[in-house]
Amino acid sequence: MKPDASKASVAGRSPGVRILYSPPSVFIFVVKPQKTNYAGLLRRGKEKNRMEIINKKAAIILAKKIINDAFVLDDLIKEIQKTERGKAKLAGLKRRTQTARRFAENGQAILSLVKLHQSKIDPEILENLKKVKDKAEAVLRENPIMLAMPPIDVIRFTDMPAKYAINHLGQKERRHGFGLHALSTTERGLSVCIAYMPPQHIQLYHNHTTSENTFILDDVVCGIYKKKDKKIKIKAPSKSILHFSAYCVHTIYNSGKKMSRNITVKAPHSVLDWKPFYQETAKTEGSAQLITRANKIIANPSMELKIFHIRNYIYKYDIEIMTIKPYMGHETSTRKDKYFLVVEGELDITGNSLTKRASRDDIIVVDKNTNYKLRTQTGCVLYSVECREDLK
Repeated sequence: MKPDASKASVAGRSPGVRILYSPPSVFIFVVKPQKTNYAGLLRRGKEKNRMEIINKKAAIILAKKIINDAFVLDDLIKEIQKTERGKAKLAGLKRRTQTARRFAENGQAILSLVKLHQSKIDPEILENLKKVKDKAEAVLRENPIMLAMPPIDVIRFTDMPAKYAINHLGQKERRHGFGLHALSTTERGLSVCIAYMPPQHIQLYHNHTTSENTFILDDVVCGIYKKKDKKIKIKAPSKSILHFSAYCVHTIYNSGKKMSRNITVKAPHSVLDWKPFYQETAKTEGSAQLITRANKIIANPSMELKIFHIRNYIYKYDIEIMTIKPYMGHETSTRKDKYFLVVEGELDITGNSLTKRASRDDIIVVDKNTNYKLRTQTGCVLYSVECREDLK
């Protein structure tokens, strides 16, 4: 028998702890502060965008429940593997995302707190919890491009299920991602990840075995990376690229008063080999640089296209930023499938006797060998990636 969806409790729970469940067997938790020795607690802030205070005993209870309920994720993975482009349903994507979020976010919160406070918890519990978190994140990598109907479609931001990354302070940062392909999960090819950073938010320090290039879409943010025992900061303005070398331990901090978006292209293994760093004492080699100038600019009376070349032993692609002026249009065709993120403005895309309207944060999907026209009254900015497999 499954627990009640709203008021189920856990036998033997810590005083002041109340764990709530939402079907199917997934959970959120609320923990009330207690008058006790706070040195023994895993601390969380109380502001709106943070999780609450949770102590060590409550963390163990929750971890065991997460591990016990992980069978739910196996069914979700099987569902994803059966999805087909144009036949996937939005309701199914939202259900799977909402379910997997509970496992991934609670699992990450517990693991971060244990690492940050160096709390002693059974290593087997932590290892199993990490496996469950990784499985939940595999569900969260379901590719929303599968929702798009050929040959032209728009996936609206309002239809994208919310997903969040949790930093070491318990703060949540909304994320979206999509594959630059029509396969069921994003890590099966090149993909992009869009981060919506709240004001004063800092990401968890991390690194990858490959380099990373993050394009800043909005206001100035600060890239921070570690070189031996030093932290080095780089201010990155809008429409610039923060480049971090392979194995460079780094983070991004939004020091402004507004939400700021950034977008990163990822190879499959750079998604899977993400490694968090919790302790400030981590000493690593690494480098970073700021790229502000495009390698190529194409302009005409109706539009401007800035092209940034990304070239190394792993990545060969171009970041393309297209700005179309108000009451203007751009007509073209593509030999490859094309994916646009609408950075600013509103536009209509027409092709194959179809017209679709797209606005800020929507994703435009165009199948290869399709003639199409973009037209805007407001003016618009589009982000896209051109894969260059032809380069050796």
